[in-house]
Amino acid sequence: MPASTPVTPHALLHRVHWIDTGMNPRRLSSEEFTRVFSGFYTPTCAPASVEAMAWVLQNKVVPGAVISHSTAALLRGIPLPPQLEDGVGLLSGVRYLGGGSVLTSPFIPEDGELDDRPRSTAPTRSPDQPLKLPLIHATAHPRGTSRVAHGAQLHRRELPVPATVLGRLLVSPPLEILLELATLLPVWDLVAAVDAVVGPASRTPSLSLADVRAFASNTTGRPGVAILRKAASLARERVESPGETYVRLLVTAAGFPEPTPNLPTIHPDTGQERRIDNAYEHIRLGLEYDGSWRSKSKQQWQSDEECRNELASYGWTLSRQTGQDVRQPLSFLLRLRTVFDMLGVGRAAPAVDHIRSFANSLSTADLSLQWSTRRPASTSRRLEKKTGRFRTRI
Repeated sequence: MPASTPVTPHALLHRVHWIDTGMNPRRLSSEEFTRVFSGFYTPTCAPASVEAMAWVLQNKVVPGAVISHSTAALLRGIPLPPQLEDGVGLLSGVRYLGGGSVLTSPFIPEDGELDDRPRSTAPTRSPDQPLKLPLIHATAHPRGTSRVAHGAQLHRRELPVPATVLGRLLVSPPLEILLELATLLPVWDLVAAVDAVVGPASRTPSLSLADVRAFASNTTGRPGVAILRKAASLARERVESPGETYVRLLVTAAGFPEPTPNLPTIHPDTGQERRIDNAYEHIRLGLEYDGSWRSKSKQQWQSDEECRNELASYGWTLSRQTGQDVRQPLSFLLRLRTVFDMLGVGRAAPAVDHIRSFANSLSTADLSLQWSTRRPASTSRRLEKKTGRFRTRI
């Protein structure tokens, strides 16, 4: 095949199949292609989507494997910290939601052939741009194939492995995903995941917070179950974004009263309903998370100001927070302490010294990857050594 012959974008084929199409083996071994799994290659400039990679993994590389853990979470629309998302955003439509990321337009194949129909959402890449492929997480039987799956992180577990159908993929069900994430995530990030599963924007609206708590309570002897129980106790319904979760957890852990998530308020004259991210209804104080302020249009800014002015007209005070406030919350928490004083409820707020001590402790506390520099993969390896409950092959 001449070097100028176009390569099908977003294709993911075994080396043998590429050669059968006339591809020169030397060209296949060049930087023009990237190895995804052992024997499987994709064009570097137009790589296969993460969903296509998952399909090939569970149908060609490790037959019967169930897509699980962080990969399943993204496919299910469960937000993850950017560190755990691990490059999936390079290959699929991922948007960031107040400290978390979630697939917005998953590519689920409608048939078993992924080689000649480039329907992937994956972008075309510059030839000189390095391609960092994410690890595809999957759960398989301990006595399954012994072949090391390059590009995959396999979690070994005795049958039956719970699975549900998502398009053409076998994926862990939502409750199982939460338990799997409990082996990878610190507790506050897991709370954000639980909030999303039971929240108004959930892709599994049939699940309630009571269902999550019952599942965690009734599950025994599994890695992560203690963290899931803790996260379920801290989770709340009606939460619309991870940023709202982190703000609620921050102010509560710092010693402030717990706010009500997404409190609906009705304008006394117009009857128009507004929802406040985190509200102290008794003092009419609202905490509004604004993680996407840099990308807002002029119209969005105007709409936000109109909402703020409208709420102020019938007695509400709004305090806005950004992603920076979540990562470095000292200034935000001190401002909130001042607002409590101004509203005459300073006794309900923690002391300044306590706030400073709490904010300083977050840099070493294992609560969230939002302010941690450690890699979540190390959590998996430590858990493997500690429990011996699953083995990881990379």
